Amino acid sequence: MKLRINNSISYILPVLLGTMMFFIACEEIDDGSFTPQVIFDPGPPPDTTFTVEDPCLSTSCALRTMDLDAGSDTLTMDFYSNYDFMREDAIWGTLTSAVIVVHGNLRNGNEYFSWLTNALLSINKQNETLLIAPNFKTSNDVSTGDPDIIYSSDGWKRGFQSNNITSEKIASYTIMDSVLKLLADKSRFPNLEKIIITGHSAGAQFTNLYAAASPMPDQLAGIDVEYLVANSQYFFYPGPERWNGSSFVVPTGCNNYDNWPYGTGNLTAYLSDFTEQDIRDRYTGRKLTYLLGTLDIFTGGSLNTSDCEATLLGENRFVRGQNMVRYMGDFFSNSEHIEILVNNVGHDAAAMYNSTVGKQTILDMLGG
Repeated sequence: MKLRINNSISYILPVLLGTMMFFIACEEIDDGSFTPQVIFDPGPPPDTTFTVEDPCLSTSCALRTMDLDAGSDTLTMDFYSNYDFMREDAIWGTLTSAVIVVHGNLRNGNEYFSWLTNALLSINKQNETLLIAPNFKTSNDVSTGDPDIIYSSDGWKRGFQSNNITSEKIASYTIMDSVLKLLADKSRFPNLEKIIITGHSAGAQFTNLYAAASPMPDQLAGIDVEYLVANSQYFFYPGPERWNGSSFVVPTGCNNYDNWPYGTGNLTAYLSDFTEQDIRDRYTGRKLTYLLGTLDIFTGGSLNTSDCEATLLGENRFVRGQNMVRYMGDFFSNSEHIEILVNNVGHDAAAMYNSTVGKQTILDMLGG
């Protein structure tokens, strides 16, 4: 159900009160010397007509599609969201914050939308918070001729260019930039003040790397952007040192250990306009919260334990997360990178976000 709210009463009431005071004044000074004066001209009422609707709480009503200009072609990108944030005729004045959650390696944006919807309901933030779950795709997810934008299995996480054969390529981080730019449009989101970008596992890798890569959050006037990185298997290091079990040292015998996404070497096309120092400064200046499941210690599955650049980060995801926090504390003590532990939870996105600690973290980041 959609409603239109108009605050014209707030305009009419002061005018009526002013008229009453005028007649009272005239009655008190009745010697012919009173000259009426206009003390305050309220003018037309401000435009406070907002689009108000109940949030979509299930994937059956949440699927949206964005058109992407790829030069001679138009590609599409799917999102799940609790409000139709791409509507051009809407003014979302009741929304004060947004949570953008990036799926894991299974590219299951629908499930992440459901898990974060449950978390927002639990903390009673579903009405004022826009929830967006993008759904990146690979060639395995589409049929021939489909207009969906596609990436390699690692490319969407690491900010690589799209794989479609078009006149223009679109980096996965450019898509996130476009969403942030849209949310910063005060004509459509006049009261939005906070954006949380989050992800679990591969989505956490996206979130962590995007914090280093994108300049867009610095261009959003009046909007605070924070990052919630849950159980990532890889981390970006703004310096060459890695933990050897007792201290941070510059490792030897692993030639590519400091290449992107682990460091500032061999940067992607998206990062080609920035210096290595730009990227380091950007990352160390961001607000990052590392949400770590204490039981995320399994070393099988997709965890990379064979390549030296990955194993230098630590033997499992939990240790890698703690090493990242330790590094930031040792080398960038003024940074706003913090660690929050979720006890007795492993590599499980639903359990992480809907744990007591996970929900409280989201609530705190949204401002309580």
